[in-house]
Amino acid sequence: MVPSGERVLLDARPSFAYVFVRGIPEALPGVVLAVAVWLVRGLLVVSAGTLDQGLAASIDSWLGYLLVGAVMYAAVRLVWALLDWFTRRYVLSDVRLISKRGVIRTVRFDVPVRRVQHLAVTKSFLERVFRVGTVSGASAGTDAHEVVWRSIAQPERALRAIRSRVDEVSRRGDEPEAIPVIGLVGGIGSGKSAAARAFEKAGCLVSDSDKSVREVLTRQEVVEELVSWWGRGVLDSENRVDRKKIADIVFKDDFQRRRLEGLVHPLVRESRAALVAQARRAGAAGVVVDAPLLFEAGVDAECDAVVFVETPRATRLERVESRGWDGGELDRREKAQMPLDEKRRRSDHILVNHGALDELESRVAILLAAIRKHSRMQRQDRA
Repeated sequence: MVPSGERVLLDARPSFAYVFVRGIPEALPGVVLAVAVWLVRGLLVVSAGTLDQGLAASIDSWLGYLLVGAVMYAAVRLVWALLDWFTRRYVLSDVRLISKRGVIRTVRFDVPVRRVQHLAVTKSFLERVFRVGTVSGASAGTDAHEVVWRSIAQPERALRAIRSRVDEVSRRGDEPEAIPVIGLVGGIGSGKSAAARAFEKAGCLVSDSDKSVREVLTRQEVVEELVSWWGRGVLDSENRVDRKKIADIVFKDDFQRRRLEGLVHPLVRESRAALVAQARRAGAAGVVVDAPLLFEAGVDAECDAVVFVETPRATRLERVESRGWDGGELDRREKAQMPLDEKRRRSDHILVNHGALDELESRVAILLAAIRKHSRMQRQDRA
């Protein structure tokens, strides 16, 4: 649930009372119907002498089926609530607030801690009865709470832990030398690298995650660790890590992929942190993070703003044809990533990139000024 390199501050699940808090209201129609059918059958027995025996037997049979159906409905709702309780998990790490749930399909919500501005504890009637509560949090500018921890024990304690971390991160953001960290996302061939160069021309430093990974893979301690895992077969003729061989291993095995990420991601994160410190000392306009899987790897939590590079599919297809890809290959590779609509939804800004380079640079300059202004206003509001 938590990207490698992040520290877990609070790991919680709903109280078992959640089964009743959710299950009782959902099972109630079935219970009420079952009681009503039972009462009607009782009246039927009392008035049996006044009814035709065949009709009474038929009515009693149908009422029996209805009673069984009502009881089964109530039981299924309670079992579903039990399964839902089992799949729920809530985590506060040092950089994000997370909730995960889903019996058939897993749904995960997370909000970077640095963006959390709305926190609340609510208690329904049944939650008060069972002495549990719901903690919810959202980032600025949203109409609804994005992350919800339902029916947890000691909700006030959880709220204090979250608020403490939010305040700690906010105080860090109040430092005078703080500069915006901007993440870039978009489809394959959208021109994120061109956008990054435009930000660089406007005074930002660029963190290229692919380049950082290549540099990490040249470190002697990393090379030795990979050889201890997979043997010297992962090295080329010059004893350097062969990235293609590594890719063949990790793309076929999720465990090996997570193992590699656990080794590489913290080192890449250290590299980004060093670049941010360098940018502050140099008085740069900002730091731009160009990471292919920015959301998937949790790097968005390190960003003050995320920019979606918007480019029509036809333009992107033209750009990737130089790699020998056709439309089918482009679609296949994009299906392996987060959907574009979801990336766009989770981003803070849209940067159109389907014109001339000077148009892109002009849009970047305007966007960077807006992000820097918003960043200053946020720091002033917290102060």
